[in-house]
Amino acid sequence: DDVRKQGFFLHGYPRTEAQARILARMGVEIDIVFHFENQDEDIDSEVDSLITHEPPVDPSLLTFYSSSLIALQAHDSIDAIYINMEGAISLLKQPLGIVISGPRNSGKTTLCRYIAEKYGGVYLSMDGLLKDEVDNGTEIGEEIKECAENGEDIPEELKIAMIENRFKQTDIKHQGFILDGFPETDFQLESLLNMGIKVDVVFYLEVSLKELNIRSAKAKMIGRKGSIHLLDGPVKITTASHDDRGVAPVCEPNEFEMQVLNAFGEESHRLRAECAAIDLFRNADTIIYNVILGKV
Repeated sequence: DDVRKQGFFLHGYPRTEAQARILARMGVEIDIVFHFENQDEDIDSEVDSLITHEPPVDPSLLTFYSSSLIALQAHDSIDAIYINMEGAISLLKQPLGIVISGPRNSGKTTLCRYIAEKYGGVYLSMDGLLKDEVDNGTEIGEEIKECAENGEDIPEELKIAMIENRFKQTDIKHQGFILDGFPETDFQLESLLNMGIKVDVVFYLEVSLKELNIRSAKAKMIGRKGSIHLLDGPVKITTASHDDRGVAPVCEPNEFEMQVLNAFGEESHRLRAECAAIDLFRNADTIIYNVILGKV
């Protein structure tokens, strides 16, 4: 329990790629790997005590951890080394702004929750925000309730006011945020950009048309309590043709989704999302980690 709650610091382990893969199979997530370089030079005695004087680590281990590897110079002073280590660790705790977009059933919500669990960002979805406003009996919530009772669409201005209010709360300032499926319209995108909210990463999840059809069919068969309901007639799966490499075409971003990706430029990344959820998270995590290191 203490390791789960507080984290851990492994000294001198793993030393081979095989050991690293065993840790990965155990579900052990490694956030940072510090590696001492130039150990053969004259080094401070205090630094010497930090280093395990064993045969050099397997080069393939450094490749395996390349996305989370930080090199430390063994000939630096102990104070300089601690400052570099402290800076790298503190960067992992800084608030991030993340937007996740993609077609329905592409895995957006699951990825959001994985990221929130690791980085502590506040998970935000339009449905969740609307529900919170109504449940809390706010002025905006009363207007939302009135629209629902009258069968009216919720005005865009009301949604933006709700988002703006949420971003003013201290938890987002301290923890950052993960937006699930927002913005959805030109007006929402323009409003988000005008708010001056810092967005560090935008992910668009790509899934083949065939896989989306399969996921959609499965979703229709799952009842609210997890029970399976027989559908009237067979489930129709639309099979997509494959390209010359045998890869099914993905559901490409629509015109608006391309606007979102272009609006955030270098912060935008497209991820193939047909893999297992944990693998999708690891791919996203590598990108997030590189974004964090880029802020040094």
